[in-house]
Amino acid sequence: MTNDNGKTIVVVPCYNEEKRLPVDQFEVFSLCGESVKFIFVDDGSRDHTVERVQGLCGRHPDVFRFIRLPENKGKGEAVRQGLLEAFKEKPLFVGYWDADLSTPLPVISTFRDFLKDRSELLMIFGVRVQLLGRVIERSLLRHFMGRVFVTLANFLVRLSVYDSQCGAKLFRNTADIEDIFKKPFLSHWIFEIEMLARLREKCLAKNVCAEKMIYEYPLMEWRSVAGSKLSFFQSFKSIWHLLRIAWLYRKHSGEA
Repeated sequence: MTNDNGKTIVVVPCYNEEKRLPVDQFEVFSLCGESVKFIFVDDGSRDHTVERVQGLCGRHPDVFRFIRLPENKGKGEAVRQGLLEAFKEKPLFVGYWDADLSTPLPVISTFRDFLKDRSELLMIFGVRVQLLGRVIERSLLRHFMGRVFVTLANFLVRLSVYDSQCGAKLFRNTADIEDIFKKPFLSHWIFEIEMLARLREKCLAKNVCAEKMIYEYPLMEWRSVAGSKLSFFQSFKSIWHLLRIAWLYRKHSGEA
């Protein structure tokens, strides 16, 4: 697969982000000469998200693009559709970032430089770990629920990931990475687990270790922004989706 001089394309899924989308921060970052392009994917928003994104794209059409899904399909499908568009441009790196910028945009450059230095890696994930010298602002309840979920996910999918759900991820654009996103995911919200299950499936077929393809990068700063779309009901519903994913991929690998 060829690439365009190291270009990086980052997908930003949006659903009713009118009050959470920091357009000014995207504009400032676009002027830093980082060779990063963005594809905003509106997932059937009902507020003024579309107008805000279209305004940004109109002012900087060389950096920002916009895709609008006809109806709400969930974050997983919005990310997938955006990445399918990104792959067409054959960049060296692709990824996705939460629209509220709970993870600051300059971290994209940090991730990209890390992948450049570590040619064996396919994926780098932001990880929210509260350590001295870091600013991680997250409610205790959501932190506890996240730890319970990821522990269960690791057991069922048989991967050792600390923070699968952080919305800051960058990938090396390879045929395997593109193939992971070709088919829709079973779950709207925990699609990352299925993404990892698909990666593990590919690694098993090649007799390589999936964990060696992934690097989890402890973030220096992450701030929860009010207005999360994930309700507690959806959180519990995600457990059912997790069980379906685990059963499906264990069946594929003959481990069921």
